[in-house]
Amino acid sequence: MQESDAAVPALPDTVKDDIGLEVWQSSHVLCDFMMHSQPIKELILSATDILELGAGVGIPGVLCGMLDARAVTLTDYDAQVVAVERENLRLNGVTGRACQLDWRDRDAAAQLGAFDLILCADLLYASARVKDFVETVKLVLGPSGTMLFAHQIRRAITWDKGKRLPKLEEVDAPLELFQAEAGRASLFMKQLLVKEPAQHARDMGTEGSFLVLAFAWQRAALDSL
Repeated sequence: MQESDAAVPALPDTVKDDIGLEVWQSSHVLCDFMMHSQPIKELILSATDILELGAGVGIPGVLCGMLDARAVTLTDYDAQVVAVERENLRLNGVTGRACQLDWRDRDAAAQLGAFDLILCADLLYASARVKDFVETVKLVLGPSGTMLFAHQIRRAITWDKGKRLPKLEEVDAPLELFQAEAGRASLFMKQLLVKEPAQHARDMGTEGSFLVLAFAWQRAALDSL
């Protein structure tokens, strides 16, 4: 099965902010990893329900459905994006639902229930979003569940007041903060994949490697991945 096998609907005429409707490269990386990892395929098949947070058009979640997942739940904070998610599920014959979810709404997150598998791709591009994201994960990741987190390392351009010149930050601040917050929440982490970007992206300097990380409440849940 190729990524092009998944049908993608036309975008609504009323789209105002299309950031959630762009397929970010980390989604491709996560999909490719899931398709070629036997332990992940087994995880997909064994999960009662799979949740994708900040799903955008929901390509990783839809792929899980096409790999015979029992049920898939796609979420996004933007109502127009959720409408596209529903159409993507329908077009690809995937059993599931699409729900609007703002990570600041703890009650809405709790009402979703606990999931065996959570998917995340290119979610954390601002440090201000990290705490709400981790609080959401604490509510929706089941006791024996696993979260797959795909991310491209990025370093923001800031202003060096001393030299009066722009400079790159030393680290990916949102990622560093997320890993620290995940540790404080007692989540165990395992790095599953590091993939270098295309040469032209490396030449730009602001975008770095793609990562696929796994998180779980139980260290044993990560051992077979």
